[in-house]
Amino acid sequence: MLERKEPSTIAVLEAILRRLPKEDVNYGYYEDKLARERSGYYGELRVDREWEDFTLGIPYILLNGLHLENDAGFSHQIDSFFLCPYFVFVIEAKNIAGRIEIDEETNQCIRTRNDGIVEGFTNPVDQVRRHGRFVKGMLQKFDMRLPIECAVIFANSNSVIGKINARDVLVFQVTGLRYKLDNLLRKHRQPLIVEDQIYQLGKDLKSLQTVRKWEPKINRAKLRKGVLCKACMYRMPMQYKHGKWVCFRCGNIDNLAFLEALNDYRLLWNEWISNCEFREFMGISSKDTASRILRSLGIESVGTYKDRKYLIPEKIKVRVFTNKPRVFS
Repeated sequence: MLERKEPSTIAVLEAILRRLPKEDVNYGYYEDKLARERSGYYGELRVDREWEDFTLGIPYILLNGLHLENDAGFSHQIDSFFLCPYFVFVIEAKNIAGRIEIDEETNQCIRTRNDGIVEGFTNPVDQVRRHGRFVKGMLQKFDMRLPIECAVIFANSNSVIGKINARDVLVFQVTGLRYKLDNLLRKHRQPLIVEDQIYQLGKDLKSLQTVRKWEPKINRAKLRKGVLCKACMYRMPMQYKHGKWVCFRCGNIDNLAFLEALNDYRLLWNEWISNCEFREFMGISSKDTASRILRSLGIESVGTYKDRKYLIPEKIKVRVFTNKPRVFS
């Protein structure tokens, strides 16, 4: 009922790394954060593929990437939410390689890498328990009493699950999903809600979806402006000459390269852009040329001629290709 979407954090981090000088002291931090975000997302997708590999002979819904907020405004990012007539299954997915151990006494998740280095992670068992308690309270508001089952699923084939003391949370490799689900269906045999209730609850939860945009704490004065040449690994600016974007270092010509730059502006500066801001960011001197390009995009705008601003949509490249704009010249 809810398809998983790539976290916006990934796109923001990619934009930062395109525009932050490599020699900046924080470059490595953003590079590592992007690697972690991608790894987590790929792990969630791996769990999704496992769901698709089997069928169940019961009515159920699956909400992937369900983001909700509690009454105090704190976020609950539930990787997978499974609901059937017998129980609710709340899943936390992890894409971690190495030997994994979870200590209930210290509430630590410890990973020992193949090179022997020992690292600590946020305890995923505590995370999924927190989500489970929240889901239980939310179901009570909908006047539903269903057993809540929680699991931490490791999606990386190179992870080795070691000592785990969690008695109330399932912890297993992704390939065991079907087996664990069959066990839960044998454990919970009494249906407590009907199919219409399942569907309605899914719609209600989906309507409460709240995805917060990650706002990086970064000095934007450090970020390079302009249309950056992809062929030069985004290290060289491109110039607008005779209706084309040209890199005078490598000779690359890309008439749509500015769309990626425009999307970076949306992610890192503002989703609204004026003619003046467009010229200043893209390095275009002519007001008429900038106005012609912006109008050709066919995007939403507000205001009069002098104070007009344009709304940069998500997936600007897809939007432009769909609209098939004329040549920018």
